[in-house]
Amino acid sequence: MNQQYKLFQQVIDALPIHLYWTDKNTRIVGANIAQARDFGDKTVESCIGKNSYDFAKQLGWSKEFADHLNQEHFNIIKTGIGSAQEYTGVLADNKEHIFLSQKSPITIDGDIVGIVGFSIDITERKKMESQLREAAIKEKKEQEEHIRTMRIFAGGIAHELRTPLAAMVNAAGGIVKFMPRLVEGYKAAKEADLDVPLIRNDHLEILKDTAEHIAHEGEYAQSVITATLVTAQTAEIDTTKFITLSMVEIILAALTTFYYQNEEDKALVHFNNENDFQFRGDATLMMNIMYNLLKNAIFFVHKAGKGEITIWLEKQKDKNLVYVKDTSFGIPKENLLRIFEGYFTTRDTGTGVGLPLVRRLMHAFEGEITCESVEGEYTTFTLTFPVVADE
Repeated sequence: MNQQYKLFQQVIDALPIHLYWTDKNTRIVGANIAQARDFGDKTVESCIGKNSYDFAKQLGWSKEFADHLNQEHFNIIKTGIGSAQEYTGVLADNKEHIFLSQKSPITIDGDIVGIVGFSIDITERKKMESQLREAAIKEKKEQEEHIRTMRIFAGGIAHELRTPLAAMVNAAGGIVKFMPRLVEGYKAAKEADLDVPLIRNDHLEILKDTAEHIAHEGEYAQSVITATLVTAQTAEIDTTKFITLSMVEIILAALTTFYYQNEEDKALVHFNNENDFQFRGDATLMMNIMYNLLKNAIFFVHKAGKGEITIWLEKQKDKNLVYVKDTSFGIPKENLLRIFEGYFTTRDTGTGVGLPLVRRLMHAFEGEITCESVEGEYTTFTLTFPVVADE
């Protein structure tokens, strides 16, 4: 029997935990060497018979802490209900440790005769958790500062560009108005054999279209600047200036003014203008929503080397919907949940501000944007708008 006890003691001494058990009066009747040494005793035998007050005296614990432990032990014996708690206290090495401790009643023939307790030192884990929290807080502060700097920088550039760009758009508008007359005047002068410089007919046709193209591009750039200012500002979007608008008219305007790299890109986009509905919002902001969705869709169609873009509307009893679908290669599941996060992007040249801005604008319109995608097949963005009362 003595040999079995020695073997048992060797087994529990090898455990990387504090282990002990007590009698009904909460005095130690057995323990492992880690429990004994860390609580101020050189051997297991020397800690036998001690209770919480004895260990408090050895380690310099407060009487309140010893009272708490002693009461906890007696409650377990009285109720038969164990406990699990974290404790912080100084051990024999004069250092503060944090323990996760579990204590349970010991029963023999249905009677509670003591308690068994074990505890794990989680000091290092707690330190690591604290360091990770501090690092996360620091990273968050740095990210917030980075975002604030970007907002200030972007807002400043956008504000400075707005005035000269507006002047350019106005000037282009004047050219659009008078260029046809100038071209006709030139043709009349040539027909009258007046001495005027030669301009080829194909160049004349280009002149007639160039001013209108400049105006369209300027309007597109203005909408981008407006959206940049909205993104840069932390204040809420002013909804008091919202008016009732036709969705078909806004989408047609966006498709007309959107900057296509070439005619092939323009041919990728198909718009079914049936089921028009009214919504309350801002024309420039709604056009910017469409610009962002179109830009992303065209990019991924190019990257996939396949696909096209379809836009259509749907009217329901309690809501109105705009769908923007591309049949390129879809969005991976792991990215789908993050596409509306600020500054999240999978594109080398992306900024991660487009879709978060779209969601913010949709919320200002009292609407919502959602995305459904099947990788390798398609991506569909759904814009949901409330029904206008007088619609």
